[in-house]
Amino acid sequence: MNDPREALVQLMVMASAADREVADPELDTIGAAVNTLPIFDGFDLSSMTAGAARCQEMLRRPGGLDLALDAVKAALPPDLRTTAYVLAADVVASDGWRRKEERRLLKLIAERFEIDPAFVSAVSQTGAARYAKLDAALVS
Repeated sequence: MNDPREALVQLMVMASAADREVADPELDTIGAAVNTLPIFDGFDLSSMTAGAARCQEMLRRPGGLDLALDAVKAALPPDLRTTAYVLAADVVASDGWRRKEERRLLKLIAERFEIDPAFVSAVSQTGAARYAKLDAALVS
């Protein structure tokens, strides 16, 4: 994989599938990112499915997660690694849950991509705030 945009999509797909449940809000978040963020301008949307399939194939191999994270990192210029982390964290936060597997993946991404721990904390807090759910009792 050479296209940084494909690498970003693959990382978002990994984040979505980390808990083995790909929720609709996660898919919506991936679609919204690809359709609206400037980083994806000119990205061939038809290649998303093929890229996701390549990612899934890589993940099935022994040591697949490490292989996939290394491939994504290699495809990203250093200045896009924080962007990659933010996109993955946004996908994880979008369904309102942060399961153990998702937290583990985000930790691996942060370590592998050498993301500043203060940045990781800020992104986590921002995602939790953006996707907070309103208690129904407060609305009535």
